Amino acid sequence: MRQYTPIWNEIKLNGKCDVVVHRRLHQRVIHALWKEKDLDLAYKLDCAEANPPISAILYSQRDGTVIKFRLKTRQILEHSNMDSV
Repeated sequence: MRQYTPIWNEIKLNGKCDVVVHRRLHQRVIHALWKEKDLDLAYKLDCAEANPPISAILYSQRDGTVIKFRLKTRQILEHSNMDSV
């Protein structure tokens, strides 16, 4: 298991997670969690197979020594063309 996987799993389950870390490490933690999200192929497949497909976006907000992560999901609207009308 990778170091930041437990935090990513918490974000997937609850849609949010607050992490307390020294300010010098904020950018490293934020980058690592973006990477964890991108490496989670099972989660990407679940989002793609949802009906309608969804897009998951990871947001972060810094407040002192706390980083607040939020996972927002949005439906992907399919593009229609003139043939489908």
